[in-house]
Amino acid sequence: MWFCQLDVTGRSEPDPVAERLVDNLLQYALAWRPVPARQGVYAGEPEGHRHFAAAGFDLRPWDDRPLTGSEVLVVTPGGGQALRPHADMLGAWLQAGGRLLAIGLEQEEANTFLPTRIQTRQDEHIAAYFEPFGYHSLIAGIGPADVHNRDPRVLPLVTEGADMVGNGVLAWRAKPAVVFCQLVPWRFNYQRQYNVKRTYRRAAFTVTRLAANLGVPATTPLLARFATPAAATESR
Repeated sequence: MWFCQLDVTGRSEPDPVAERLVDNLLQYALAWRPVPARQGVYAGEPEGHRHFAAAGFDLRPWDDRPLTGSEVLVVTPGGGQALRPHADMLGAWLQAGGRLLAIGLEQEEANTFLPTRIQTRQDEHIAAYFEPFGYHSLIAGIGPADVHNRDPRVLPLVTEGADMVGNGVLAWRAKPAVVFCQLVPWRFNYQRQYNVKRTYRRAAFTVTRLAANLGVPATTPLLARFATPAAATESR
């Protein structure tokens, strides 16, 4: 879905810029092809599963079944214990094209099931700078503002075993496809401390974008709301 906020039709004279913009939008829409969607599988603390459900993701709970190449495993703190007995299977699955998103894991837990060991260090995270990633990167669409922490706290920053992004608040490997995000959005309680709501929002966006980059689809009520607009007599 594209929104064009520039009025490209209300021109009294020909406008080459508006015409080029409309042409580019139409060309993009005609050439776009959806990528294959992957089923998400969740292992970890219940708060994380509820967070993803609220964001529109339908993640199947981990149930010891072998994973297929069309699935993405999302692991949050606490998930390593359930995955540890299946480390060999997970290693083979990743090598065969599986994808994994790890959120907030320390090295002790991550190394119980990952085929390649990582190292983390406990350090305070406030902000990190990094250049934008390409369109086809697993980190595409994420910028420094998305990992800016307005509630400084100690996080397990990735130092080895994957390509660090910034100070290690994000990290990734292309093959096998594994992405680490050390910010855990549902642990920012903005209802108790309202000044961290922006941090919660950006962290929530970050994990949502990373899951989408890995191929996990989500639903949104936006189109349904457009189809059922407010009545003329409705007031709020």
